[in-house]
Amino acid sequence: MATLRSAIAKTIAPVSTLASLTQIFLTSSFGTDLDPEVQIFVRGVKMLRRMIYKHAEVKAKVKKIIHLYRNGGLKGCEEYGPQIGELQPCPAVGMKGRKMG
Repeated sequence: MATLRSAIAKTIAPVSTLASLTQIFLTSSFGTDLDPEVQIFVRGVKMLRRMIYKHAEVKAKVKKIIHLYRNGGLKGCEEYGPQIGELQPCPAVGMKGRKMG
């Protein structure tokens, strides 16, 4: 996957020794996203939505899986409430308050 992402980035962006694949895909994708990792994720989500719509029992299974992940304390599964609005952006690189390392 990394080789494919690099090849796409070299095709769509100017050549640079300091190129960042993330930056290239964020700034060079107009319309549909060109990043293959995003395409794989989007296809999986679309397939899951179709399965939930077509098969009622799948919805209950998905809810159970999400519940298990949230109760397991896994990162990325937290429920964000009103406190998310209180978060501040991270200080810029080299600025006071930014943890290095």
